[in-house]
Amino acid sequence: MAVTPAGKIYAYLAPPQSTASCEVLKKINSGKLAIAGDAGVLYFIPLTGIANTTGRDALLTQLLVIHSKHWIPGNRLQADGQVVPYRASNGGGYTLEAELGIRPNGNAAPDFQGWEVKASADARITLMTPEPDSGHYGTHGVESFIRKYGYERPDGTWYFTGLHRVGERQKKTRQLLTLKGFDPVTEKITDINGGIVLFDQDGSPSAGWTYPRLIEHWGRKHANAAYVPYQKNVDNQYWFHGPVLLGTGTSFDKFLSAMHIGEVFYDPAPKISPVMGSGGSRVKARSQFRTTKKSLPSLYDSFESIDL
Repeated sequence: MAVTPAGKIYAYLAPPQSTASCEVLKKINSGKLAIAGDAGVLYFIPLTGIANTTGRDALLTQLLVIHSKHWIPGNRLQADGQVVPYRASNGGGYTLEAELGIRPNGNAAPDFQGWEVKASADARITLMTPEPDSGHYGTHGVESFIRKYGYERPDGTWYFTGLHRVGERQKKTRQLLTLKGFDPVTEKITDINGGIVLFDQDGSPSAGWTYPRLIEHWGRKHANAAYVPYQKNVDNQYWFHGPVLLGTGTSFDKFLSAMHIGEVFYDPAPKISPVMGSGGSRVKARSQFRTTKKSLPSLYDSFESIDL
């Protein structure tokens, strides 16, 4: 079965011993066909031929269908498969994931058939959001980190924000971002026990991300990545359009090299919000490594722009 962008459904029935059935079964048994959904009952077969089956074809086909819907109400796909309305500021990403059938999860695997899919509404793009595992943050947690290094606003909310680039003392937080154990000349890690480290004014590590954890995270999530632009209207509706940017082939060394020259930066947004009437507070962790669209090609071996 197949669904066209116009909404028509086509089907083809092949007898069990036919050439088509035998070829499909052979591909299924060899593990070369992409599975559609979590149940593993259906498989993706592009019309260009079984031998050319790729997650790229399936992703672009689905993005074209989503693009053709034009304005889509903000929504989110829950873990139980139910689609619910969603109005928060990060609704673009959740709405796209819901349209692609991607359920929320905390693992580091790609989103859609081997592809990491990211929705973007402006020039800045969030690459990954791992929380620090060393320094004051790693030892004492996000709340202690914010209260020690952040700032409080008149409404009682605490924040830690500011764009941090390697080698530059951030004016607001007074933190210095460094790459420990990385040689920018050879563009290689020289000490696997090093990491991305944020130092305070006294030279103490306030937050750090160890290399082994980041290498696995980056390699698994960004081997194939798709960046999908969108617009949002006043009615909380989203339109996903082109060009879609596709990056394939990468390494963590490329990520660190881009950080060294300032093309990738740390742009955090954690906060502590008071809970009215209870005397308590709500803590939100948000460590973001971001870049700009124009800097994306340097992170991948191959990069292309696809007009939907």
